[in-house]
Amino acid sequence: MKLTFLSIGFSLLFSLTSVSVFANNYTITIENGGTVDTTLNVDSIVNLALDTTDINQTIWGNIQIDYDPTMLEAQYVDETAVFYGFFTYWVHAPADSIVCGGGAPYYYTTGGGSDRADVYAARYGEGSGPSAYIDHANGAIRFYHGNYLYTGFYEPLRLGFKVLKTGVTTITIRSNTETSYNWCNFDTVIPTSFTFGQP
Repeated sequence: MKLTFLSIGFSLLFSLTSVSVFANNYTITIENGGTVDTTLNVDSIVNLALDTTDINQTIWGNIQIDYDPTMLEAQYVDETAVFYGFFTYWVHAPADSIVCGGGAPYYYTTGGGSDRADVYAARYGEGSGPSAYIDHANGAIRFYHGNYLYTGFYEPLRLGFKVLKTGVTTITIRSNTETSYNWCNFDTVIPTSFTFGQP
């Protein structure tokens, strides 16, 4: 698996320390830019790009994406399969209630996500992952990541949502830079207002 062996090593390292050094800066937009797409309808799928302004340096930590489950239904969390990218760790820690996790694992399967998921399923096998955990009941996506992002040589993480109700909604990025799996507290809370379809 892509990051399984690497994540085991990091898990051992992270078990020795849990010091938050700084907060990373994250952004979320519609994949083609902006935060408004009035052409969307109920049952439309919209791709969002989770990105950061912290380029040419190592970034890491626990991320939770909160959304309104009455307006959106998370479908997939697809890493790039082509370039250097915003990668997640394929671990089960985000489901652990002891570290405030929960949800169902998102695995790469043919037809189960975007075209990126198809590539991962072909490359690593059907059901590879999980790239993240999706908590449909509470409207949350949880994962751990560690990346060095090179200017011009990486792609953001792709989050796919089904529109359940059109209008204005807020999606919030919560993150910390703790060197352990922990979704109980966050260094940054970044809300972004979106308009999906006609209000």
